[in-house]
Amino acid sequence: AAAQLPLLATVGGRLDIGAAAQLPLLATVGGYLYIGAAAQMPLLATVGGYLCIRADAQMPLLATVGGRLDISAAAQLPLLATVGGDLYIRAAAQLPLLATVGGGLYIRADAHLPLLVSAHGVAGRLVCVKKYGLWYSTDYKFYAGCQGPMTKRQALALSRRWEDQDTAQYMAKFIVEIDD
Repeated sequence: AAAQLPLLATVGGRLDIGAAAQLPLLATVGGYLYIGAAAQMPLLATVGGYLCIRADAQMPLLATVGGRLDISAAAQLPLLATVGGDLYIRAAAQLPLLATVGGGLYIRADAHLPLLVSAHGVAGRLVCVKKYGLWYSTDYKFYAGCQGPMTKRQALALSRRWEDQDTAQYMAKFIVEIDD
């Protein structure tokens, strides 16, 4: 049976969820939140530190993650607007309102991020996603996973070194099409 904490509204520090849990009033986690088992947190709006999603989690009101966000299980975070640190997407993710990622952007799975305007600490746009995310900044630099900033020439050279030729050709097509 799922752990039920019907009155818990705030956790000042770290919260580890290692077994199924229902937290109907939880609105804030001040520090690290680890989700290792199915969790329902319908009112959670803020995680002050690192959020690690390794299992199905329902957080329909989550708007802000102050630190790193690591998504390794399918996630739908319809109101998430800001991630203060790095964003790792390793499983399908729906983030329709995400606008700002303070750190690096690492995409290894299907991701829906239509409003993203800032990542890697610079303004820009997500050019394409296919196994990796390709970010193009307003200062004419490319970022692909942990690689970057790169010039157009450097980004093309990197794409030629990828083992997955289908992904490499797909990314190269977008890199070539961008006028800088």
